[in-house]
Amino acid sequence: MGGNIVFFDWTDAAVSHPFFDLHSLQWEANAAERRDLRAAYMAVWEESISSSLLHEAGAVADVLLPLYHAVSYQHIHAGIEPAARVEIAHPAEFLVTLLQQVEAYLQKETEAA
Repeated sequence: MGGNIVFFDWTDAAVSHPFFDLHSLQWEANAAERRDLRAAYMAVWEESISSSLLHEAGAVADVLLPLYHAVSYQHIHAGIEPAARVEIAHPAEFLVTLLQQVEAYLQKETEAA
């Protein structure tokens, strides 16, 4: 490649549920843009899934995302050099988020009932 270094970041590459890609939206600082990006992502599925089922699948994915990434990053964390481990999120942070998401989900379910 003409003496250039090419770097491929496959950290989050996986065969998984497509809604787990919504995790990357968390880094969008602007809440309105984050909401619009999520709506655009979910709109692709509206032709295949009823609106209510799509909404529920998105809500469940929000809860499961941190668990998925905790497991994924635990494997990554264990497989890299110790000096590089500070460069990626520690899996425990995802587990804290998981507990927060479960609590929020259950609260919404309780309010809806």
